[in-house]
Amino acid sequence: MDSFIRLSLVVVYLVICLPPHWCACPIDQWPQEKLPLGEYSFEESEEGLAWNLKGEVSGIKLENGKAVISTSKKHAYMDLNFGAAGMPDARRAALAATIDLSQLQLPQVPASPKWNPDVRDNGFELLKMHGLPDNGRVVSLVPYRKADGLAMMFTHNSEEGHIKAEDKPFAVPNDGQPHEYVIGFPMKGKDGDGDVFVCVDGELKFQAALADLKLTTTDVTVVRLGFVAWGDNVGGSLLIDKVLMYVPPLPDVYVDEKTGADTNDGATPDTALASVVRAAEVARPGTTVHIAEGIYRGALELRSDGRAGQPIKFVGKCSDKTAIVGSIRADSLTWTQHKDKIYKADRDEAERRVGLCGHLEPREGPPLRVQVQSAGRLY
Repeated sequence: MDSFIRLSLVVVYLVICLPPHWCACPIDQWPQEKLPLGEYSFEESEEGLAWNLKGEVSGIKLENGKAVISTSKKHAYMDLNFGAAGMPDARRAALAATIDLSQLQLPQVPASPKWNPDVRDNGFELLKMHGLPDNGRVVSLVPYRKADGLAMMFTHNSEEGHIKAEDKPFAVPNDGQPHEYVIGFPMKGKDGDGDVFVCVDGELKFQAALADLKLTTTDVTVVRLGFVAWGDNVGGSLLIDKVLMYVPPLPDVYVDEKTGADTNDGATPDTALASVVRAAEVARPGTTVHIAEGIYRGALELRSDGRAGQPIKFVGKCSDKTAIVGSIRADSLTWTQHKDKIYKADRDEAERRVGLCGHLEPREGPPLRVQVQSAGRLY
C-alpha cells in the first residue's frame, strides 16, 4: 500500500508540474512557424526604425543593446512603427521582449489592494494596446509588488471610458534576473472572439478570453512598451531588450471577386477575399495570393515585405480573363494648375501608386492631364 501511495503521488506530480508540456505557451500552438517582425536590439543606429522612442525621450538610454528607462512622472516608452516593422493587417499578434524588473522600486500594495489608488500609484502601465479614439485602451499590462513578490494584472477601458482592472492577478518571477515575456492579444476581435495570454520563459502564466475581460471588440492601432503611464510612487529603472512582434504565418490567401468578401479571412477558397487590395494588406512573408478569374482594380500596397526563401507571390489563374488593373482614384493625387483650365498630377506619384506587385515598375506613366470643362467636373 505504501508503494502504491508513493507511485500515485509521482504520477500526479508529473501531470501537473512539467511545463512547458502541460503549461505550454499558446504561441507554440500557432500553425507552422511564427513570423518575427519589427525586431529591435537597441543599438544606436537602429533608433527610430521598428520602434520609435516617445514621451520623455531623455529618460531612455540605449546601453549595451538594452533600453534603460528611468521612471518619472514624465513617462518614457516606445511605440511600434507598423510600417517600418512590416506588420500586416493580422487578426492576432504577440509581443516578445526580455524585461528586467529587478532595478525598479515598486512599493508594496496592501493585502487587498484597490485599483485606484493602490495599484495605479504603486504599479505602472508596462504594455498598452491602444485602439481607435472610440475604442480607447484595449488592454494594459500592469506590474506591481505584493507581500509575496511581483505580480501583474490586466486593465481595460469600460464602455463608459473608466479603467477596469482584471480581478485575476498572476505572479511573475522575482529573482532579480531578466526574463523573456511573450504577450499575445487579438489585433482585431469581434463579439468576444480571441484571447489574451502572458508567458514567461515559455511557461503560461495567464490566459483569458476577451469575453472574460469584458472586451467584445478590439482594433489595435498602437502597441506601446515601457514606462507608459501611472506609477506616481515608482522609482528606479526598467530594462528592456530584444523586442519584436510575432504574427502567425499565412501560407495562402484566396481572392475571388464573384464569391469573396473582404470581411472574410481569405485563408481558404470558401472564405476568399473579394479584392487584391485587401489581399495585399494581409499578406506576409511566404504568402501566395491565389487570384480567381476576374478584373481586379486598386493599388497593391503591401504592408509586409517578402524575404529570401519567403516571397510574397500573386498568382492569377492561367486565363486571359484574369487581370489586375492598377487604377487609382484621380482625387487621391496631388493636382496643380498647368494652364488655364488644365490641371496635371505628378507622374512619379502615380507610378508609385499605380497598383503593381513585386518589384515591377511601369515603363511609362499613365496619362494624367485633366481638363476642367465645367465647375466641379473632371474629364
